[in-house]
Amino acid sequence: MVLLGILASVGAGVALQRQQRDGFEAVMDRRAALVAQAVTNQAARYIDTLRTTAGAIGAFEELNASKFAQTAAPLGQLRLAGATSLTYLIATDRAGVATAQTKWRGRGVPSLVLAPDKTFQEHIFPIFSVRLDGSTPATTTSDLAASAVPSATLAEARRTGQVTISDPFVLKRDQTLPEEVKQSSFLLTTGLWGPPDANGVKPFRGWLLMGLRSETFLGDSLGLVAQSGIDVTLQATGADALPAVVATLRAVAPGLRDLHRTITIPVAQRHWTLVIASPASTLPGTKNLPAAVTIAGLLFTAALALLVHTLASGRARAEARVMAATADLTATQIVLRQQKADLTAFAGVVAHDLKAPLATVRAHAEYLDEELEGRSAVDAAEIRPDLRKITSGVARMGTLIDDLLTYAAAREGGVQPVDLDLHALADEVAIAHLDAASAARRPMPTIYVGDLPPVSADPALIRQLLNNLVGNAVKYTAPGRTPRVDVTAHATEDGRKVVVQVADRGLGVPAGQHEAIFNGFHRAHQSTGIPGTGLGLAICHRIVERHGGVITAEDNRGGGTIITFSLPAAVGVPVSPAPMNADVAQPQALI
Repeated sequence: MVLLGILASVGAGVALQRQQRDGFEAVMDRRAALVAQAVTNQAARYIDTLRTTAGAIGAFEELNASKFAQTAAPLGQLRLAGATSLTYLIATDRAGVATAQTKWRGRGVPSLVLAPDKTFQEHIFPIFSVRLDGSTPATTTSDLAASAVPSATLAEARRTGQVTISDPFVLKRDQTLPEEVKQSSFLLTTGLWGPPDANGVKPFRGWLLMGLRSETFLGDSLGLVAQSGIDVTLQATGADALPAVVATLRAVAPGLRDLHRTITIPVAQRHWTLVIASPASTLPGTKNLPAAVTIAGLLFTAALALLVHTLASGRARAEARVMAATADLTATQIVLRQQKADLTAFAGVVAHDLKAPLATVRAHAEYLDEELEGRSAVDAAEIRPDLRKITSGVARMGTLIDDLLTYAAAREGGVQPVDLDLHALADEVAIAHLDAASAARRPMPTIYVGDLPPVSADPALIRQLLNNLVGNAVKYTAPGRTPRVDVTAHATEDGRKVVVQVADRGLGVPAGQHEAIFNGFHRAHQSTGIPGTGLGLAICHRIVERHGGVITAEDNRGGGTIITFSLPAAVGVPVSPAPMNADVAQPQALI
């Protein structure tokens, strides 16, 4: 008996420890995804900036120093952390060096001296350059054909016609710095081509190049994330084709880094590797419950062994000890129930603690807006746009908090299925969206609700599911086009499931993202400017999953998206299966 008690106690402690570890791993997965998304988005911003600037410079019929400086000037306001300079380069053969020097001297660089490296047939020279890091411009113009990393990157950009990024290397101006401040850097470059000639060939005009210091770039991209106790190391493939550490961001949090993730992200034509580490002790949910349960179990085992040992000394004494042990067990159960209740109330506490400061910010912003009524029109015009940004940001944060709580509830909350009139519920959701569009004076959507069989499901969760899907279909519709949504359903052949389809004529889902859209914080249309948290479809996925169903997305013929999910059919309510040859999913020729 003692051996069984020890084994059970240790087993319970190990199981709880494993469960806690699984929770840490899930938190680490989410943080690693945030890190990867932050670096990917930041790198994309630099690439888009270079591509846009190249388009503006390539539009000039005759580029000169003044036009280049004017085009590059706005980059100083974009906070491109780590960006060193923006440079325009040309290529010329050995015979054309003197002609090129004369040409560009006449276009605003009178002191230009081109010094070709005689080892190469083609030479590459920087002509115009604007510093983005506040440093002093270089006074010499060297032939970059002699520099292995820059020349290889420029050749790749010229060959592919795309923005390319170089191998990591140390910039020439940084090579004399002390080792503790010296950084590895990258070169972002893209080719410039003029309008096509009579033969349809676009003449090559040169390159636009931007230097990027890796440590500064990584620190700016992940400053806030690192404060939460995460170490991030950026690795990139060097000239030797081996991964090399180019930047490291270490958090101030102490402790052994016992959680690790490695993520590869695409950057231009290359891939970077992010190595992420964090101490489990800094993650939320760290408790001593496994040890406490193990100790409590061992103590209970010892008490039970002592009870058995003393049974021979008298029945009354044995009964007293049994009662004491039972009381201890009851107290332990009460504590465990209280802990479960505390966990249930946690979501409500978080909602209050996060929303209360937001309400205060909104109230102050509204008060300031009212106070502007007595101020001059100039003051009001200057301050009101900032107040609108504040209230808009508060509203977005409130929406994010609501979605996060719904996301957690969809996973942790209980499901209370009842026989549900799915058609009536879908009608209510459709009417709510029509009323909202009318109140906001938006284009009135066309929402068709077909004959939906009854299901066995939780009404509140299914309302949330339909509201999210119809809301997405209405929201992600091209400007100037009337939103169109069809909600249809049919039963499976065995009558156990009801398959529901929500079809629209919206923006659709980009190729390759039909599964990713159901992941938390994934947004398929970030560049459209349409607000969102990336949690709506993740909530839908959890709701359907908790009902034992499956949810998928596919392209709609003629444009748009079809979301298909299954729910249990109503218990005791006969449901006719779809006819074998009937296209029940096409009531309005929309699906």
